[in-house]
Amino acid sequence: MSAVADLLFPDSCAGCGRLVRGGLCDRCYRSLPRLGMDVCARCGRPSEYGVFRCPDCYGRAVGFDCARQAVRYSSTVRTLIHRFKYLGSRSSTVALAQLVAQLVPDVRTTSDVVTWVAPGSDRIRRSGLDHGRRLATLAATETNLPVAPLLRRVRRTVPQMKLPPDERRKALRGAFEAEACRGLDVVVVDDVFTTGSTASEASRALKAAGAGSVTVLCAARSYAD
Repeated sequence: MSAVADLLFPDSCAGCGRLVRGGLCDRCYRSLPRLGMDVCARCGRPSEYGVFRCPDCYGRAVGFDCARQAVRYSSTVRTLIHRFKYLGSRSSTVALAQLVAQLVPDVRTTSDVVTWVAPGSDRIRRSGLDHGRRLATLAATETNLPVAPLLRRVRRTVPQMKLPPDERRKALRGAFEAEACRGLDVVVVDDVFTTGSTASEASRALKAAGAGSVTVLCAARSYAD
């Protein structure tokens, strides 16, 4: 699948279609709708000024300690993620990993290891790739942190985009287990953060396995409402 994607989009910018290496041209990369410093301290949702809890996570028990996203979801980001997730494009993976890596200075500097949200085994069988592993590995290279497969999905779940926020949370309960990681500060890398349900359940599994803290870093922030 990766070879097909690289043949279809060998040097094509996901934003403007111009010939370029690395998934995005400089102009389209600079024009991505960046998220500023005024965000929710817990989940990273943009706000008019920094808050400790936003309407998305106030009164809600989330599993992670902190979540951050680099850019708002946009048509360019959608194209990047489609090429990355469904076509296995290497250049799109590189562009998303660069977005994730730029978040590291804004979060914990004591993190020990990078991991990723494990996809279902059926998705890996269909595509032949673990896209999350590739994204996390590239992001870890950018940050000089080791990467390890700490999470595994223990039951099948329906595609989350088809469910409203409350149903997403219910559908994902108990979907993950984690390898022993006692005392480690873990960074979880993913492509998109929408309701945070997947990130929260993955983080709960890591905490149950002994993680000291869990920080979630995603390339883009989307919204369920």
